[in-house]
Amino acid sequence: MDPIYSKKQSYIIGFSSLLLSLLGMIAIGKTYQLIKNATVYGVQPSESSNIFWLFKPLYLMLGTTKTAFDAWEFFILAMLFLGSIIFFLKKGKDTRLIAFAFSVILISNLVSFPSYIIYIIKGVAKTEGAGKLHYFIFINAALSIVYFGLSFYILKTIKKAKVLDIITTESGTTIKDTPKGQRFFHFIIDTLIMLLVFFPLLLLIADSSSKNDFLKAFLKNELALLAFVFVVRMIYYPFFEIIFGSTPAKFLTESRVVNYLAKHPSGSNVFQRTLCRSIPLNPVSFFWKMGWHDSLSNTHVVKEKRTGFKTWYLLFILLIFIPYITFYYLGEEMIGKYEQQKEYTLTQDYIYSFNDHSIQNINSDQAFTLRELGSQDYEVVILKVEKVNGNEVVCRKIIHPKTFTTGYFDVQELYRQQKDSAETYILNKQDFQNAAPKYLTQMDDSRRNGADFFKNGKKYEIKNIYTLSSPVLVEPNYWSEDEYRRSAIGIIFQNNGKSGKILSVKNLEGDVKWTDHFPVDIKNSKKDGNIYLKAENLKPDENFSVELLVEDSLKHRQLYRVDRKQKPYIHFNIYQLN
Repeated sequence: MDPIYSKKQSYIIGFSSLLLSLLGMIAIGKTYQLIKNATVYGVQPSESSNIFWLFKPLYLMLGTTKTAFDAWEFFILAMLFLGSIIFFLKKGKDTRLIAFAFSVILISNLVSFPSYIIYIIKGVAKTEGAGKLHYFIFINAALSIVYFGLSFYILKTIKKAKVLDIITTESGTTIKDTPKGQRFFHFIIDTLIMLLVFFPLLLLIADSSSKNDFLKAFLKNELALLAFVFVVRMIYYPFFEIIFGSTPAKFLTESRVVNYLAKHPSGSNVFQRTLCRSIPLNPVSFFWKMGWHDSLSNTHVVKEKRTGFKTWYLLFILLIFIPYITFYYLGEEMIGKYEQQKEYTLTQDYIYSFNDHSIQNINSDQAFTLRELGSQDYEVVILKVEKVNGNEVVCRKIIHPKTFTTGYFDVQELYRQQKDSAETYILNKQDFQNAAPKYLTQMDDSRRNGADFFKNGKKYEIKNIYTLSSPVLVEPNYWSEDEYRRSAIGIIFQNNGKSGKILSVKNLEGDVKWTDHFPVDIKNSKKDGNIYLKAENLKPDENFSVELLVEDSLKHRQLYRVDRKQKPYIHFNIYQLN
């Protein structure tokens, strides 16, 4: 059997598909990183990094909430990569994925030219930075011409090698029609591609019309959307069906539009066919004998002779499209909620672990804040431990009225004010254990939690535990002397408590090199509340977790854990473990 394509054509189709898909996917990843660093970390991209934008062979978008890493672009290029592998394995006999991907690249670059014109007009109107804008846009436009020309050549070459699927029987010769299920598939895929390709242009036009009152008002009207859909159809379908006889979806199923003589349709046939697509209920009309846009324009959609895998087998590849797009739009939110719940549970676990350790090692430097279970009163009760004799705990009862919460400084000040007049109670360690929730489900639940400390029928729950002579480390963040924040030289903490020392730092996750000579002094918060820890290789976009061993002025030691995470959002967390 003679090869379908010449050696030169095979090289151009196969290697262009492989190279363009790989470069495109790498460029998408790189441009995503540039956008992320600029928007999240404030890192300005270098001039040379703009080259990555030039290797994006298409620009697709649907909606305004996603970043430069566009799942649609990546999906199309992944299909092109897979198509190139199939092309080589089948020795040029299957080009459906390649034709599909290049048809999207073709229309994407065609639609990009009005965008370049708008950008150039806007750049000319500006006096500052216009030169750089023109230089970059002209390079982009030149590469778009290259992508457009390459796509056009490959699609024409592929289409030239295709022949109709003719069925010969005793009664005569017929051309095989495209099944109705595949016709519905055409409608869905082509509609999606139209939106992806033309939506960025619509956004640009809307943005550029902000100073044009008439156009601005029109775009806010519901008729603008209908007009947009109509115009897009009148560009998309005639462009593909007049030149190739196939739209991107039809390339995928090896189908083409023909006239009643099984010949390539005329321009008037195609425009009439496209106009009929705007008839209400037209998309479902082909479930009858013929679709209205077929019968009224006297055209047919027929199958080309299969040269590779069966169409339905190949379409199984697209089954990944459903979970892929579902994850694209819903996965981020689902993962965010999962990570947020995991983070919340972890935080609570640390709190409960700290509370349990503090109660097991209760001492005269501690203060416990309590809330009455089931009470709506705005009042916090503080138990300041004065002495511990075995299981007996001598405490002073401090009252903070008209509040639901009490912080470290509040506890210190209230104790200073009320310690001479406060009532003294002799309590049991078991009361503290009963009042400390062990799980999330026990919070604010008087049936499984709480203690009647004052024998007045009221049950209390421990909300917070403070060690009054210790440092209180809060608000960790990056410490950087680089105005562009490309790197960090350490982390900074706020101390809301007394003086002390950081004895050591232990890496739990990541490989940060800490360069301080320990111990590092922690000054009293009234003198200087900032603590700095130096490091050599901290990067703003990397996670790490460390344990800090802290010693207070009374030689008591506390262990802190510091986490820097990107999920569910970019943040630092600090937990006192004991």
